[in-house]
Amino acid sequence: MVLLGGLAVFLYGMGLGGEYLQRTAGRRLRQVLARLTGNRVLGVGVGTVVTLITNSSSATSVILVGFAGAGLITVAQAIPVVMGASIGTAFTVQLIAFNLSDHALWMVAGGFVLSSLKGRAALAAAGHLAMAFGFIFLGMGLMRDAVAPLRDDAGFLDVLRQFQERPWLAALVGLVFTAIIQASGASVGLLIALAGHGDLSLQASIAYVLGANVGTCITAILASLGSPREGKQIALAQLAFKLVGSLAAMACLGWLAAATQAATLGVTRLDLALADARATPRAIANAHLLFNLANTILFLPAIGPLARLVAWAVPTRPEQEAYFRPRFLDERVLDTPEVAIANAHRETLRMAEVVELMLRDAIDVFTHTDEALRDRVRRRDDRVDLLQVEVTRYLTLVSRRSLGAEPSERVVTLLNVVHDLEGIGDVVVKNLMENAAKKAQLRLEFSPEGLEELVRFHARVLANFRAVVGLLERDDDPETRRELAPRRLDLLLEEDRLRRKHIERLAGGLQASLDTSAIHLDVLGNLLRINLHVLNIARHVLGPRQDEDVLE
Repeated sequence: MVLLGGLAVFLYGMGLGGEYLQRTAGRRLRQVLARLTGNRVLGVGVGTVVTLITNSSSATSVILVGFAGAGLITVAQAIPVVMGASIGTAFTVQLIAFNLSDHALWMVAGGFVLSSLKGRAALAAAGHLAMAFGFIFLGMGLMRDAVAPLRDDAGFLDVLRQFQERPWLAALVGLVFTAIIQASGASVGLLIALAGHGDLSLQASIAYVLGANVGTCITAILASLGSPREGKQIALAQLAFKLVGSLAAMACLGWLAAATQAATLGVTRLDLALADARATPRAIANAHLLFNLANTILFLPAIGPLARLVAWAVPTRPEQEAYFRPRFLDERVLDTPEVAIANAHRETLRMAEVVELMLRDAIDVFTHTDEALRDRVRRRDDRVDLLQVEVTRYLTLVSRRSLGAEPSERVVTLLNVVHDLEGIGDVVVKNLMENAAKKAQLRLEFSPEGLEELVRFHARVLANFRAVVGLLERDDDPETRRELAPRRLDLLLEEDRLRRKHIERLAGGLQASLDTSAIHLDVLGNLLRINLHVLNIARHVLGPRQDEDVLE
């Protein structure tokens, strides 16, 4: 029971610091992933750092699956980050191998004091990290104490002998146990606790580590179920990377054990305070690091072929594309709010694409009196309504999680944006398409001058809409948003000027203007209503302190 309790404390510590840092720095994390993964070596570095922050390569893999599904990162960009995540976990295991359980409670107490300080974000973050590592080392101490009596247990020693005689069995146990707890760091930590008593050979320990490296892939695989194909491809790439590397390492297990032993002995000679009883735990941590470094170096040149292989293995099915449905709203990542918000953001952009098609084609329905096109515009509104309902529901689920101020603000922004996008769709279908149907039914034609004015006014509204969608696409880049911000979206004065010109044609007795007057003025008014929704979206995206240029 003490062993299970120690494992639980260990897992809690592993998740504590990562959860806090994801919540407070998640958006910056997303920006780093999006910007620095174009270079393979940088991608490995980003994966290493992100995993050190989140304390879990599994968490990094889940983030990558979500980002790829949301279209924020390509599969080829994600693979180096997956490799770096393995190295990040190995560095975490290096820390775990230090026997600091005697200082664990001091770390927890000190971390609690720091995390309680108000208005000191940096100190609070340091406090949460100290508490996290305090719980990790406390859990390690409990597990070491729990397994100490097993040293004299005949049944347990027989199991260890089986591991030493059959390394493949040790690898299988490491794979299964890690898949169950979904934390390779905790799995290797338990191994270190067992090996701390000198009862397990180095070769058997390394075999277990290799199995744990494959078992950790289960988290990404589960996260990818129900996600777009890009998420599945990343999960498959991670599995291929880990499985092929582990099989190759098992084939030369003796060489890897000898290299690990040599590296560990070199360290112990430099560190005279390192006791013999701690040599095997340190060797396990070194083996974990050596394997992941070597595996990454060997696979790094093969990223392109690996990306093509997984793209071939998980292709897009035509029947899946034919059925319209939300593509990015994966509920499996709701416990990682930054990923979930990124998913909702991508689905909102997809909704904006449909609305843009509706708005673009709306004027052609008037100029060509195209009934088939009018029906297509109406059918697209069904898609807009569906996405509005689903994105709203998804964001509502996200908002029930523990969110910081910035993620909460982004949730509200997206809720407002989808509401205004749905409003634009309604104006197009319920007003503009009805105007077009009435014009076609009465066989009316606008005057050439009046039609040209409507086309130009529509073009300005459409240009405003596209500019605002450009702002929405770059919501994580304030400088680019300011550069793209349209200097004037308000077309109220222009609409008033066009109304006056239309009235002048009426006064001149132009028959076409007389026949289409009600429709002409309705179209102008409805385009202006659409532009007001566009203005609202600009306000939501830019925020109250950045929209002066839009309204000036």
